[in-house]
Amino acid sequence: MILTEREKEILQQTINGLDAKRIADIFKISVLTVRKHIANIYEKLHVHSKAQIIHLAHHRKWFK
Repeated sequence: MILTEREKEILQQTINGLDAKRIADIFKISVLTVRKHIANIYEKLHVHSKAQIIHLAHHRKWFK
């Protein structure tokens, strides 16, 4: 996967159904930083929605 470790962590939490505020609380970063990571993830994976990213992650079995 071409994502940074932080992007992978945020992707995992997104797939688990957490929103940006909750993810920010977990990692002790700002909501804007989380949103920037999510935007980077979308760009790197060529997706445009949370549904697409979840489908892609499950299809490629990135997480258990």
